[in-house]
Amino acid sequence: MFAEHNVLASSMQGFIALPEESPYLILSYGTVLFQCSQIDLEFLEERLQSERQSPYSSVCPCTKAFLFRLPDQGTVRLYLSRREIAELHNLICEALLFLQAQDVIRSAQ
Repeated sequence: MFAEHNVLASSMQGFIALPEESPYLILSYGTVLFQCSQIDLEFLEERLQSERQSPYSSVCPCTKAFLFRLPDQGTVRLYLSRREIAELHNLICEALLFLQAQDVIRSAQ
């Protein structure tokens, strides 16, 4: 996991990187670091977007709880505030946009 990698997106709280010799992305946020596929990242982005739009999220903005299941890795439990959910969502969106741009460039060549 410590091979050279290309950082796709980063913030003060974490980063998303693509190791040169691996099909998996590295997602680091806060004190959590795990590998996931692009499909997993897209799934997580959808869950975070849904959580951001949930009316229950606005009840107490300081509450921390977010649970998701990645198909290959089982359940991951993150305790995030609404602000952290928004930050992680933005980080993932930035990385996915970068990956989409790479795909467009590759298909044009």
